[in-house]
Amino acid sequence: MNQKCLALTQDVVTRWNSTLHMIKRILERKEAVILLLSEADSTKHLLPSNNIWSIVESIVPILEVMEVCLKPFLINFLGFHQAILFQR
Repeated sequence: MNQKCLALTQDVVTRWNSTLHMIKRILERKEAVILLLSEADSTKHLLPSNNIWSIVESIVPILEVMEVCLKPFLINFLGFHQAILFQR
């Protein structure tokens, strides 16, 4: 598995789009997550089923649309500089 080393992204309540970025990152690292959780008996129960992976994958397009739709609102409501900070 020759993948670039990337940390998983955490969901942050104060970052309105962090859930999208968290889900995208875990999907990018799906293979590594499965491998890691499968290695030890103590973590096998944490391994998501194929159905859960499918549900998570299906959420991404919905959250991407929300991100695009909410961006102009945040810029108008918060101002450009603050909206940019909220997106990270």
